[in-house]
This record gives sequence, structure tokens and C-alpha cells, in this order.
Amino acid sequence: MKFFRNLFYKTFTGKIIKTIKSLYDYLKDYIDVDEEMAESMFYTAVGDPGIYLPYTVGHLLMRDLRAEAEKELGDKFNELEYHTFIIELGVVSFDILEREVNEWVLAQKK
Repeated sequence: MKFFRNLFYKTFTGKIIKTIKSLYDYLKDYIDVDEEMAESMFYTAVGDPGIYLPYTVGHLLMRDLRAEAEKELGDKFNELEYHTFIIELGVVSFDILEREVNEWVLAQKK
């Protein structure tokens, strides 16, 4: 179980988190979280390490899409415009998201 917990937190945060306090210290810089929520998240992941897997996969896919857009556009990449575009798309499946981002990148090149 310890292996899966560490693997999850390594993937999720980029570092191994072994205590509730270290998870709280990490999360408070990114989201509005209190120690009780951090504890709940910690024990949820320990009890069912796969529960956050879809979020982790989604995070990795979103990160890769952005990296590809930045690579393709170079200096033309505008972070604010990119994130506004993503938010305005709303909830879509990843195949649609990927297609839309690719079309957005092509439009930005013109």
C-alpha cells in the first residue's frame, strides 16, 4: 500500500508526500484547503490509490497539450489566451479537447 500511495503522490505533486502535514503544506499553495480536507484526501488516496488516477491522467494530458501548443507557437503562445480558450470550451472529452486545441494552434499561427 505504501508503494501505491507514494506513486500516487509522486505523480500528482511531483514529489513523494508521506504525511498529512506535507500534503497540506503542498496543497495550500495551490487551492483553498484546510487541514481536515488534506487529511481526507490523504486517507482517500491511501485507502484507494486508484481513485485519483483519472485526475492524474487528465492532468498529464492537459500538460502535454499545453506543452505541444507552446512548442508549436513559440513566441506567439499567449498563456492567457490559451487558458481562456480552454475554459470557454467547457466540459468536453479529451478527443474533442485535443482536436479543438490543435485547431486553435493552427488558427494562432495565421
